[in-house]
Amino acid sequence: MKVSIVVPVYGVEKYIEQCAVSLFEQTYDDLEFVFVDDCSPDHSIEILQQVLDSYPQRKEQVKIIRLPQNGGSGNARRVGVEQSTGEYISFVDSDDVAEKNMVELFVKKAEETHADVIDGAYAYLTDQGIGDTIPPSSDKQQTYLRKLLLQYIVSHQIWARIIRRQFMMDQKIFFQPGVNQGEDYSITPRLLLKARWTTIPDTIYYYRIDRVGTFTNHLLPHHAVSYIKANGIVSEFFKQHDTTNTYTTALQIGLLHAYSIGAHFDLSYQDLQTYCPFSPKGLYFRCFLWLTKKKCPWKFLRFLYLAAKRTYRIFL
Repeated sequence: MKVSIVVPVYGVEKYIEQCAVSLFEQTYDDLEFVFVDDCSPDHSIEILQQVLDSYPQRKEQVKIIRLPQNGGSGNARRVGVEQSTGEYISFVDSDDVAEKNMVELFVKKAEETHADVIDGAYAYLTDQGIGDTIPPSSDKQQTYLRKLLLQYIVSHQIWARIIRRQFMMDQKIFFQPGVNQGEDYSITPRLLLKARWTTIPDTIYYYRIDRVGTFTNHLLPHHAVSYIKANGIVSEFFKQHDTTNTYTTALQIGLLHAYSIGAHFDLSYQDLQTYCPFSPKGLYFRCFLWLTKKKCPWKFLRFLYLAAKRTYRIFL
């Protein structure tokens, strides 16, 4: 079973060596590495090639794709998926580190279960060392998906999991151009709506949290627009495929958060509806949308989101 590892590369010369070593030293052999150079302005690619020279057995498995212009991580991942040929895909950020038996453990579980998506545990990583470990969700799939849609309860990351490539193709679940912040969220709920999902308990991934310039450290207006677009993608997918309205309330509560972020950055109601159309069901959500039209202070909109989320969680 071939597994493709897709790695966007941009401005990571400080970290790419550690990342690449952790991938080239995987205990599983049938691998394809797809590094997507998103016009990195530093020496990241040169360092990557130097590391690869130390692993001659991996050279035939490596693709390094140079994009003609910088398009962001979502676009780089999209290209990586298009260029991959493995039965499963794993996404790795180029400043993070994979446990050396990550793929081996995932493949073992895939062969046992034939799952479409498999999650593992991950730990936080800084220059000072390894921090807290976050286990995969122990919830039932329906509950886990509701928590994803509510937002900021469980992580919606695309890494620390493995995904069956044909499932992504069949469901037409792709990264969209122009969505480079919140791109993980644009994918994960759509996967979980229809996927056969399971987990492994092992810590297989180390996620760096101290890198200056990441989305977690800086939120700018164009980030907010991208995040709202990601919510629009998820909303449209669920409108088409959640025919029993199982997730409507959780989805709408998550949209309250997206709209409050938009209000924080003074996006107009018309822009919000363009990026993420919201036709609410229920008095609470219609009142929220009316307040958005009237340019209600974003902090109050955020309060309404948090109140709705807390109330809904009681019934999960």
